[in-house]
Amino acid sequence: MTPNQLGVLKLANELGEITRFAASQRLGISTDYAAYLCGWLRTEGYLSPVAGRNAYCLTAKGKEALVSELYGLQGALDKRLEWLSWQRNNVARQIEKLQTEKLLSQQSEVSRR
Repeated sequence: MTPNQLGVLKLANELGEITRFAASQRLGISTDYAAYLCGWLRTEGYLSPVAGRNAYCLTAKGKEALVSELYGLQGALDKRLEWLSWQRNNVARQIEKLQTEKLLSQQSEVSRR
């Protein structure tokens, strides 16, 4: 799913319903493109029309797509945090090593005097 398609679904979730105009304004895309996105999402079963209005609301499939996207983001963030933790530990080991080398060097200088 594209970022703009997900954007429409997120807006529908946040607002309760979404119009092409609202999608256009909030996502910074043309009204024609917003209409295309809403139409595609409706055809694919992610949105359903709101009776008597020119608006769409999320379907169960649309909600599942958002949840799936959030789980994907959570997984990516978990991996990034794991990498950052490893980096932090690596830097701490390097600092400790440099401090030890500096201390040994200072002790060596003192003993030479």
